[in-house]
This record gives sequence, structure tokens and C-alpha cells, in this order.
Amino acid sequence: MDTLRWECTQAAKSAGQAEDSSLTARQETAVSQVKQMLEEHPEGVSLKELAGRTHMTIAAASQLVETLVSKGYLVRTPAPDDRRAVRITLSERGHALFSDVYELFHQKLNERAKALSPEELHALADIVRKMRV
Repeated sequence: MDTLRWECTQAAKSAGQAEDSSLTARQETAVSQVKQMLEEHPEGVSLKELAGRTHMTIAAASQLVETLVSKGYLVRTPAPDDRRAVRITLSERGHALFSDVYELFHQKLNERAKALSPEELHALADIVRKMRV
């Protein structure tokens, strides 16, 4: 999935639809993961959640977030329930980065899904649900 997202990012940049962000693949993945996680956690994502989702240590995720905050793609805000914790959200620039990319991503994903039978689609949906846990 990350490869497909990366291909869509490159295609959108080539077509002039997405900002030429000069982000590394890992940085784009982190911004993408935050975007996806915000659907379930609109108040923001914890550093621990992001680290787990990106298969990084908390220290490495913290450094990555710091870089993305300094580049203007992410915003850190104090967690209301724990003064030591922060919530990570997308900035306007972070949202803009993937507005066209996600449209293209879903279009290409739907095209690829047409090659699957209804049974295969059902099995894939079950696998994705289990892997989200």
C-alpha cells in the first residue's frame, strides 16, 4: 500500500496536482499515516500510536514528527488529559499534500480491486480489519 501511495504521490507531483514537497518516502508515509489515523482520532494522534503504525521506536517517531512540524506538515498540541503528552494533527500544508494524492490512490486501488473476485474482496477486507488491531 505504501508503494501505491508513493506512486500516486509521484504521479500527482508530475501532473502538477500535488505540491513538490521534497519529503522523503518515510516522511510522506508518516504524514499519510497521520491523515488516515485522524479519521478514527479526530482530536489528534499520539506519538505512541504513530510509532506503532509506522513500525518505529517512539524516539525515532519523535524525531520524524519534529522534522515534519518544522517543515510545516504536522502540528503538535498538548493533550488535554495529560500535560506530558501531545496530539499530532495535520497542518493545512499537510492536508494539501494529500488532497489530490488520495483521490488518485483510491481510483487506482479500485481499478486493482476489479481483478479480484467477490470472495477475494471479502477475504481481503477481513484481513485488513484484523491487521488494524
